[in-house]
Amino acid sequence: MKIKFGTDGFRGYIGKDFTFDNALKVADMALSYFKKKNQKNTVAIGYDTRFLSKEVASEIAERAKTFGYNVFLSESFIPSPALSLYIHQKKHNFGFMITASHNPPQFNGVKIKENFGGSALSSTIEAIAKSKVGLDKTKNGSLCKVEIKDYYISYLKKTFPIEHLSSLPLKIIVNPMYGAGQGILEEIFKGSTLIIKEINNIINPSFGGIN
Repeated sequence: MKIKFGTDGFRGYIGKDFTFDNALKVADMALSYFKKKNQKNTVAIGYDTRFLSKEVASEIAERAKTFGYNVFLSESFIPSPALSLYIHQKKHNFGFMITASHNPPQFNGVKIKENFGGSALSSTIEAIAKSKVGLDKTKNGSLCKVEIKDYYISYLKKTFPIEHLSSLPLKIIVNPMYGAGQGILEEIFKGSTLIIKEINNIINPSFGGIN
C-alpha cells in the first residue's frame, strides 16, 4: 500500500494502510530528512489511546535510537498539545505523535511536529515525502522515557489562574471520551474545593462507539 502524506503527516486505516511497516517507513523518511538538515539529533515521541499507538511509538523510538538520535519517549499516553509544548520548551529537533486526531477509531497515524512545537509545515511534509532514506546504524543514540504528561500539567498550573478556579465550590463532570486527556483536569485540581468527576476515562480503542 502506497503511503499518502496528508496534513502534518500520515494516517490510514489500521491494518490496511496504517501498519507497523508503513509507520516505520514514514519515521525513516522523517528521520533522514531532519538528520540531513544538520540539526541536533533529538526527537520527542508521544502517543494517544488508539489501537497500537503505544506499540508503534515504542518501535519508532527504538528505530530512531538505532540511527543515532537521542530519543525522549513519553512514559504514558498524552494529548497532542502536551507533546507540542514539550518539543518547543525543551528545544528538540522535532517530534512524532502517534494519533489520527479527530478521525474514527479505525484510523491511526504518524503526525510530525517541528521544533516550534506545531504541526509540520506543508513544505516540510512535501520534502519528507520526497526524502530518500539514508540512515546508518550507530551505537551513539539513546532512549529516555520521560513524564511528558506531568510536564504538561505543571505548565498548565503555572500558566493559568488555577488558584482562583480551585476556590470555587463546584462539582464538574468531565468526559474525555476515552481519549488522551484522561486524568489531566483531575490532577490539576487535586486537593482543591473544585471537585472533578471523570466519565469514560478508561482505555477503549473503539471509543465506546463515540465518533
